[in-house]
Amino acid sequence: MIDNVTISKSSKWLTILLRSWRVILGLIVPIILCPLLFDLNNKLNTGAYVMAIMVLYWVFEPINLYITALIPVALFPILEIASTEEISQNYMKAANMMFFGGLIVGISLEHCNLHHRISLKVIIWFGSSIPMLMAGVMIATMFLSMWINNTATTAMMIPIVDDILREIALMNKEDVEQQTNENGEQQQSTNNKNEISDSTAIRYNNLRKAFLLSIAYSANIGGTATLTGTGTNLVFQDVYFSHYKKDMSFLSWFFFAFPSACLTIMAAWLLLYLMYARSSITDIQKASQRIKQSARKKYSHLGPMTFHEYGVMIFFLILVALWFSRHPEIIPGWADYISSDPHSIKDATPVILITVLLFLVPANFHQFYSTNESNNQRLLCWDVVKTKMSWGVIILLGGGFALAYGTEKSGLSSWFSKQLSYVHLNPIVTLIVLSILGGSITEMASNVATANVILPVVSNLAIQMNINPLRFMIPVTICISFAFMFPVSTPPNAIVFECLNTSIVDMIKPGILMNIIAITLQLISINTLGVWIFDLNNFPEWANQTLPIKLS
Repeated sequence: MIDNVTISKSSKWLTILLRSWRVILGLIVPIILCPLLFDLNNKLNTGAYVMAIMVLYWVFEPINLYITALIPVALFPILEIASTEEISQNYMKAANMMFFGGLIVGISLEHCNLHHRISLKVIIWFGSSIPMLMAGVMIATMFLSMWINNTATTAMMIPIVDDILREIALMNKEDVEQQTNENGEQQQSTNNKNEISDSTAIRYNNLRKAFLLSIAYSANIGGTATLTGTGTNLVFQDVYFSHYKKDMSFLSWFFFAFPSACLTIMAAWLLLYLMYARSSITDIQKASQRIKQSARKKYSHLGPMTFHEYGVMIFFLILVALWFSRHPEIIPGWADYISSDPHSIKDATPVILITVLLFLVPANFHQFYSTNESNNQRLLCWDVVKTKMSWGVIILLGGGFALAYGTEKSGLSSWFSKQLSYVHLNPIVTLIVLSILGGSITEMASNVATANVILPVVSNLAIQMNINPLRFMIPVTICISFAFMFPVSTPPNAIVFECLNTSIVDMIKPGILMNIIAITLQLISINTLGVWIFDLNNFPEWANQTLPIKLS
């Protein structure tokens, strides 16, 4: 009897512990790190205290990621590292405003259903075979994730792929019935049917893995192709400008990152095809034709393009043109003609201009003839934005900027880079180690948070080694977006993992190979195409003259 009571109490306390471990961890972490505060005059230690708390909170999530991003506003002023005004300004910098505008434009594409039309059209174009169909799905996902939030892109593509897989399953079911009907003996027919069904189920599951994983991979890779595609790229833009007063143009980034992303997408397609899709169905041609017919039917149900869709598409194309031609560095851009200092006009300016116009231009002109005033609609409205906007990501991005600012002011970033400089490694080996480090940490932590912690250190380390900072910063930035192994790594991974209803091991196996391939391709790209575009073999004058913190 006593034993049962003891067991019952132990079970009760264990349940309480399991339910409250996040609260306990959240309270214990600041206390355990208190020794760093014994000397409040040592800004290095106090900066490390704040950084350690945020990193541990971001990894273990005792509180929401986005609330963790607000910690700098509370702690940096208290510890006299930076004023509240200085820290707060980091939450709506030009890079964050650019991201905000990009999200709104992405929402406008979703709101008018243009994204669905694009994805179906790609499937129609590429649906001649299962390998080509999977390539079409990946290209559509990659293109959309270049401009739309990765999470929204993944959530939008999964229902389309489910329809494709449903058609394939229906085709396989008909094949099973046909084969069993051709068999004369009942018992043998039943055995054959069971064997065929089991084999078909395995092939179908493998094909489902290939397609769904291809969505997650393409969404993660596609965001690296444009400067606005992911928050990680904007962290790079901010660090680059704050350290060296240099502005990475949209065009320069695209010329380097887009070919690199295309190569990585091709590698992902080949990997998933060889691992899962190669022997997934028996009649590829038959399935492909059915899928194309289904896609054409769904596309026809969308009807002709509306004025709303045309309006959003035109403004989207104008925005892309403005981004590419703002200050291309090769020839004068529109910013050169309207401003004496073209670098003072950032990419946030055209995207906010387009955003304002989206809220101004009507979705159609028929509404002005209607007696119902509720039909008065614009290309985009605030009710749609406030429900679809990823507000937390904006706070997370700003919190990362605030953390980076605080670590710079405390001297912690310079201290880290100085310690790393004592390890004498070949620049190529250093680049490999940094890329692997960035790609590994991001598997368990937020991409934006990882970039904000690592990139300032990487930048200062390059200066210590007398190397063009872009040679280290660009590949590390892109590798931080290469999170393919765990569901917690990125929202696209989490969404796909939930849909697959499989074990983490099934995601880790192709994810490890994909990480290795992606990082390798990025290292090759920066040492070939990157050298040509950014002149990486020469140490630039701006790197010496504008370094904010002198390293000893």
